[in-house]
This record gives sequence, structure tokens and C-alpha cells, in this order.
Amino acid sequence: MDDFKSYGKAKMKVSVVTATQSDGGAAIAALRIFHGVRSTGLTISMNVLVKQTMEEAVFGPKERSVRARIARLFMKLDQRKLLDYPNRAKSPFSPNLSFNPLSPVAGVDANTVLHFHWIAGSVVNLRRFGKIQNPIIWTLHDAWAFTGGCFYTGNCRGYLECCGSCPMLGSEQDDDLSRKIIQAKRSAFSGKTIVIVAPSNWLAAKARESQLFRSMEVVVIPNGIDTNKFKPRTPATFQSQGIRNSEIPVLLCGAQNLKDSRKGYDLFIQAIEMVDFECLLVTFGPKPDWIINNPKVKQQHLGILHSEDQLIDAYRVADVFICPSREDNLPNTVLEAMACGTPCVGFNIGGLSDLVDHKVNGWLAEPFDTQSLIAGVEWVLNNSNTRQPQTEARNKIVDRFEIRNTSKQYCQLYEDVYNRYLAEKP
Repeated sequence: MDDFKSYGKAKMKVSVVTATQSDGGAAIAALRIFHGVRSTGLTISMNVLVKQTMEEAVFGPKERSVRARIARLFMKLDQRKLLDYPNRAKSPFSPNLSFNPLSPVAGVDANTVLHFHWIAGSVVNLRRFGKIQNPIIWTLHDAWAFTGGCFYTGNCRGYLECCGSCPMLGSEQDDDLSRKIIQAKRSAFSGKTIVIVAPSNWLAAKARESQLFRSMEVVVIPNGIDTNKFKPRTPATFQSQGIRNSEIPVLLCGAQNLKDSRKGYDLFIQAIEMVDFECLLVTFGPKPDWIINNPKVKQQHLGILHSEDQLIDAYRVADVFICPSREDNLPNTVLEAMACGTPCVGFNIGGLSDLVDHKVNGWLAEPFDTQSLIAGVEWVLNNSNTRQPQTEARNKIVDRFEIRNTSKQYCQLYEDVYNRYLAEKP
């Protein structure tokens, strides 16, 4: 607590702003940061469009309330402009141009540092953003903040300049919606005290080269996790979470959306079809509609896991976690699995290399070589008797991603940005 006495003198407060309290990967990461910072004694609140619990210091309409339904309705209305693009891709896209009367930044006082997380979908629309006078720290969970509306850029490089002719929109016009969004963002961000935080080195590099953020300060602070909770199993803590007992290896895979092509589940299926050893494949998330015809692979689906305890039990019973993403920032699932001592296998893309050290605590396969992915699974299983991959996986998270350490980095950043803001005020 002594490290944070200066905050009281400065009368600084911090408001974490994001769409929901715990629905989705960005919300979960934001909530963990909020809990970690709050544990230091700093005055911090979390302000959302929709909250899932009655937790203290989290403010916003309760899920299933009338106000929450209105908030979600306005989020849907933000999608209206996409109707002009019937050939658009199915990938997520947000104009963030529509007004939302329940925006969680309404009425924020001048001594508050705004810590933005996921604010697309009219959570903080660009016109409202442009009127903000407070200092802003913005943690990115995807690329939306510096693009013309897409969440991940794929092979498109339009964000380097001014977008237009957007492949996500199926557009061949230079002056399309994506360019209008980039122009609106440039205007909204102008003259603000903003520091960009990227959880991975990959996303930081993309932000720094983008037209919108190349002149801004971009720092890397990884998403953290409570390693006292997410930890390897012991006889006293282990529960099977309904996973049937097995003498054969257990392969685990799961996500919030198993049908998202960016998550690479078509590649995952191809890889599993190549498996030539007996194993149990356990999945979690919405029920997948794929069919795996490999007779050596037994299958079990756990459904949507609603609590951290359920997730932890699943990670603990697995021999290896597979993340087949084509493009990703710093996946919570990989962070969680490794904290539980479960080695991870994925393609060498995005922020995976920040977490996985090849042939040390897991395997980074050649993108998007499914044979290389299965070779990684076999490497983990063949080395499991030494316990080296499991130990190294756990050690990596404890050393670099412990929430108490990342929270201290945020506390220091809040103080630096707030003091800079005060010094620059007329």
C-alpha cells in the first residue's frame, strides 16, 4: 500500500470502461485487471453497459433488466450501416457511430483516468469519444481501435493508411464505410492524452505501424492471471468435471465460438483426422457441428463452462491444450491452461509466441500446417513423462503473467498518465 500513497494526494480515480462485466474474452481480461488493481487499494470502478453480477464497484444495468435490453438494442442498431454492404464477410465489424444513451462514460468527473477496454458497438461511440477531456489508457484486445471497423485484419494492410475498398465489407469503393470510420477515429482521437496498451508484442507492433496510432505511445502489459487459483492439480483439489477416466491421452480444445473461422477449427478438424494414436478429445464451448470420423479419437463435449472452477478442472485433466487460431492476440485459454501446468500447442501466429516457447513449454507449429500441429501434440505427449513441458508452462506464467505483477504495472501507468495530464492542462 505504501507504493500508492501518492494517489490519494492527487485525488485520482480510475474508471474501467468496457461493454460487459464478464461476457467474452476481453471482458474477462478486463475484470481480472480491475480485481488486481483494486486489491492494491487504488480507487477504481468498473463501468459497463451490462453487468452479470452484483459485485461491488461494478456499475451498469443488470443482465436481463430493461435497461440492459435497451443497451444491447443500441449495440445492435450500430450494425445498421452494414446493411449497405450485402457482400460483407461474416467476421465481426463495428462502425461505432451510433449513439447509446446508456454509455458508461456519461457523467465522469475530471479527476478520473478512463481505462478503456472493449468499447466498440456504441459502448463509447466516436462522437462521444471526441468530446472526452479525461486522460485515457486504452487496452487493446483486438485490432478494432486502429482499423476501419474490423476486429482482425487478416492479410489486409488498409489500416496502415486510410482503409477503403474494404475486403471485410466486400467493397470496391475507396470512399466506403471503412474509410469514413478511420476518418471519424482520427478526428475523435486528436488532441487527447491517450496511451495505448497492447497485451502482446504482436498487437503492439501492429498498433505502432497503424496510421492512427503510429504517433502515440504504445506499451506492452500482458493480461494477467491469478496463479494461486489457476494452478496444477493436487489430490486435494482435483475434480474431473465429468471427464471420463481415461488411460489414453486427453486432448483439450475450446473457445467462446467454435465456428469462428479465425479460430481455425477447420484446421483443427483436419489435424485431428490425422491422429494415429488412441486419445480422448475433450471440447468446451457452444456445441460444435463438426464430425470427426477418426476411429482412434474418442470424443466428449463439456458444453459451455460458466465458472472458472469448471475451466480449471478441465485444464487440469488434459495432457495438452490445442489452440488452432489463424490470428489471435493473447488467448485467455492458453494463459489459463499453462497456469494449470498444461502445455499448449498452436500455430506460430499473433501473440502465441509471447506465451509458448517452442519445444520448451509447448509447440509452435508452422502456420497453417496441420501435420506440424499434430507433431506438436505428439512432442508434448512424448515428453510428458519428464514433466518438463508441464513445469516450464507453469513457470512461464508465474514469472511473467501473474496478475499481481501486471496490476502494479497498470498502477504505475495510471499515475504517470494522470500526472502528465495535469502538467499539460492550461
